[in-house]
Amino acid sequence: MAIRIAAAFAGGAIIGGATVAVLQKKQQAAVSVVPPVAVPSPGPAPTPAPAPAPTPAPIPPIKNPAVPTTTGPLVPTVPTTSTPGTPAPSGNIRMIMPHGFPGPVNDLFVREGYVTSYNRQLRHPNWVAEHITADTLKAGEGVGRGSSQFKEDSTVPDMYKAKLSDYLRSGYDRGHMVPAADVKKSQTAMDETFFLSNIAPQVGDGFNRDCKVLKEWLLERRWEE
Repeated sequence: MAIRIAAAFAGGAIIGGATVAVLQKKQQAAVSVVPPVAVPSPGPAPTPAPAPAPTPAPIPPIKNPAVPTTTGPLVPTVPTTSTPGTPAPSGNIRMIMPHGFPGPVNDLFVREGYVTSYNRQLRHPNWVAEHITADTLKAGEGVGRGSSQFKEDSTVPDMYKAKLSDYLRSGYDRGHMVPAADVKKSQTAMDETFFLSNIAPQVGDGFNRDCKVLKEWLLERRWEE
């Protein structure tokens, strides 16, 4: 009886052991067929997209001022009060600069027969420009040099303008930069050549007076040809 029980236990142990071995093999096989799970490697941090640049407001076009028709000077001006979109000037411009800008400030004069830039420091023209044609050299009816007189230019500030007294007993002639003979078509045009803003000091004998005769002769020869 004891031998049968021992044999039964031995057989059970063998069967149990075999069963356990079979189960372990199945578990190993099940584990071996499970595919590995891919773990993504951490990449670089995404770069944030740059913010779009602000679009600048369109700049309104600058209109060229029309050519002035007045005979007054064209000088820079400074606003005394602020306007929308314009920075206000610092301080009181009239108190700080009571005598005007130190310069160089040039006055541009548009006359009937010529254009000139007047130098306030030297008190005579920087340059003059005229358009001479056969028509402009023809004398208009009643136009004559005897009706014109030298005169100070009232459009130039008093402390900067040339004066008649500057030439008194100076030894210099009042030399036209634009000759009166070039604008004989109208009396107004001729009178404007006698403004002292169109005059420069010139040596008389041997230059201004003699040169005038030579110039008139050359002009006559030029238009005759």
